[in-house]
Amino acid sequence: MYVSTKGVVLRCYPFKDNKIIARIYTKDDGLVSFIVKKTKSQTILSQPLTIANIVYKKTKSSSMFYVKETSLNYIYKSIPYDIKKLNYSLVLSEILNKCAKEKNEILYDFIVDSFKWVDNKKTYPCGFDTLFLIKFCELLGISPFNTEIKHDQNLQLNLKEGVFIEHAGFIKKNELVPKKESYELLKLASQNYDELEENRISEIENEKLFNYLLLYISNQMVDVTNLKSIKILKEITA
Repeated sequence: MYVSTKGVVLRCYPFKDNKIIARIYTKDDGLVSFIVKKTKSQTILSQPLTIANIVYKKTKSSSMFYVKETSLNYIYKSIPYDIKKLNYSLVLSEILNKCAKEKNEILYDFIVDSFKWVDNKKTYPCGFDTLFLIKFCELLGISPFNTEIKHDQNLQLNLKEGVFIEHAGFIKKNELVPKKESYELLKLASQNYDELEENRISEIENEKLFNYLLLYISNQMVDVTNLKSIKILKEITA
C-alpha cells in the first residue's frame, strides 16, 4: 500500500548499494526510517532538516520503507547558508532523532513552524535553541514549567524529579539547576519566539541554560549530552 505524508529529515546514515537510511519525522506516522536511493529525485532526502512531501510503500512486516516519490515541501532561504543557524538547527534535529518517536501532529507542526521561523530571521536569535527545547518538552508531556509556578528567584529545578523546589534539603547538588539559571529558565518558558529579540540573553547565559535542559531531557528520557553535533558546535563556538 502506498501512502502520502509530509516529513522533516532528522538524520541520515550510509547504507548498502549506494543508498542511505533517512530517519524522518513524519506528520502521519511519527519517526520512520526510509531507504533512499541516490537518484536526482530522491537526493533531497539525504539532507537533514529537509521538509518534504513523501510517497512510500508501507508494509506491516518491514521496519524500513522504500520511497516512491518525493518533493520539497519548503525551500529554505537562509539556514543552509548561515553557519550559525545551520549548526544550531542540526543539534536540534539530532535531539529530535533521539526523542521524537510517536506520531504527534502538533509536534510535527511545531518542528516545521520553528525551523521556518528561524529560517526567516535575518540573524540567528540567541536563545532560540533553548526555547525550542522548552516547548519541545511541553509537547512531550515532560515539562517542569507550568503557569502556576511563580517566577521565584529561590526556586531550583530538580533535574531528576522534574519539578521546581524551594528547599533543596539533602538533594545532591548535581541534580539541581542553580537558582539563577532556574529563574532564567522560568522567565524564558513564559516567552514565545518573537519575544527573544525583545528580551535578549547573552550567548554565555544561553549556553548554560541549554546545557541544563540537555541534562533535564537526559534524566527524563534518553541521554542527549554526548551527541556528535553538540560536540562540533562546542568546538566551533569555543
